[in-house]
Amino acid sequence: MRRVRLDRALVAGGLARSRSHAARLIAEGRVLVNRAPALSAARLVAPSDVLSVVASRWRPRGAAKLEGALDTFDIDPSGRICLDVGASTGGFTMVLLERGAECVVCVDVGRGQLAESLRHDPRVEVYERTDIRAFVWPLPEAPTLAVVDVSFISVLGVLDQVASLLAPGGEAVVLVKPQFEVGRQIASRYRGVIPLGPERDEALGRVRDAMGSMGLVVLGSCPSSVPGAEGNVEEFVWLRAPSERSGGG
Repeated sequence: MRRVRLDRALVAGGLARSRSHAARLIAEGRVLVNRAPALSAARLVAPSDVLSVVASRWRPRGAAKLEGALDTFDIDPSGRICLDVGASTGGFTMVLLERGAECVVCVDVGRGQLAESLRHDPRVEVYERTDIRAFVWPLPEAPTLAVVDVSFISVLGVLDQVASLLAPGGEAVVLVKPQFEVGRQIASRYRGVIPLGPERDEALGRVRDAMGSMGLVVLGSCPSSVPGAEGNVEEFVWLRAPSERSGGG
């Protein structure tokens, strides 16, 4: 029987959408021929050869970011009710569940971004097209851990509400993005990618000071282990809510 190129065989067999897609699968080491990894799209295969594609483990960028922060701060989500503000595709939620969170409430102003695997997980409650600043907590028990990743606004705009939702003494891990904290003039000057230096440091310092003024205790901070999509060096801040509600609330 006539042999054909591996990339063509993958397309013909419905294992790849196109030859370029087949080439990517091969480059990622996900294509097996007779249970052995195939290294070349030009490899010739026979009809009797068994072709298979190993499923990829989808992992958003946010997952690696939060993993680094939780490890740095030594925070254990296991058994905790959590709030994910700006859940997006669900990278933070994924990590919380992998590390044993009892429940994650996902809030995002967008719609349709959360991964289907998370959307249908019974431990996840999804609130889309929802501004956290107007969000009413839906569960009898308040969250003891919040994770926050918002864009296009200063993170300070949501922290009062996050703090009000947390259980007394609850923790928050907040991703601070310098391009949304330095002000429009500076952000425009650097075309949205803020270099390391005094302007960035001053903006992040203002954010931490403002967090303290809200009654939140700053327990620590660290740079994100993964840069932002445009290359910004983002910073995680670890916070604790007051141990008692002000005004008896």
